[in-house]
Amino acid sequence: MVNKALHITLLLIVCIFAQQCKVSKIIVKEARIQKRGLEGYQDLCQQADTIESVLIRKAEAIIDYQDDRYETTLTLYNLIDSFIYVSAVSSGIEIFRGTIDRDSITFIDRIHKIVYKSAVKKRFGYQHPATYDELEMLISKFGCCNELPLIQELSDEQLFIDISEGYITKRVYLDMNEFTLQKFEFFHTKTNDYIIGERIDNTGLRFASNFIVNDFEIKTSGGELTYNRRVDISMDVNKRKYSFIEFQ
Repeated sequence: MVNKALHITLLLIVCIFAQQCKVSKIIVKEARIQKRGLEGYQDLCQQADTIESVLIRKAEAIIDYQDDRYETTLTLYNLIDSFIYVSAVSSGIEIFRGTIDRDSITFIDRIHKIVYKSAVKKRFGYQHPATYDELEMLISKFGCCNELPLIQELSDEQLFIDISEGYITKRVYLDMNEFTLQKFEFFHTKTNDYIIGERIDNTGLRFASNFIVNDFEIKTSGGELTYNRRVDISMDVNKRKYSFIEFQ
């Protein structure tokens, strides 16, 4: 039961990375960036103030976990600096939806009629290897702009940002030309919790973790991306039909 509940963060993270795959539709047109490398990324970040939200629809994800495979279609909505919302549909039926903001995580399990809630920041002990802000960094190519002074050119192909602190290694790698996510790793050296990922081709990412639950792997691809679209989000359920579980 506990492992099922703690899939909350996992499944939200899955959808975050789906955006970094092939994009087939863009509402807010990004200005064409002529420069490459750090100078080009600096030019890109000048547009960041115009981005208020990110919406990704029809992203596909295959999840391999404990000898089971799940094929889902994902929707992700990120209201910048506020919350991340995700919904997963399999064979036309919504199986879950969830939100994460700076304070809390809410996850609705449609199959088992359970609503799980948890704090983002632990009350005691070691904290998670990634914060809300760091997860939001991975949603779009604008995500690292707040850390622009720390970004450096690692090679002729990659930009690199190292925001490691204490016992937690935190590194993100971006493409030198398109500025898309190429690789990332959040690794807690004391607890061995990790979240890592890398691009497997031009249209997909492989994502692996033992963060919260046992080892698993996810491959994401596809998706339609739009910026600055307002979406009404409802996390209401029929309280007579759902059970409620809260973790501190």
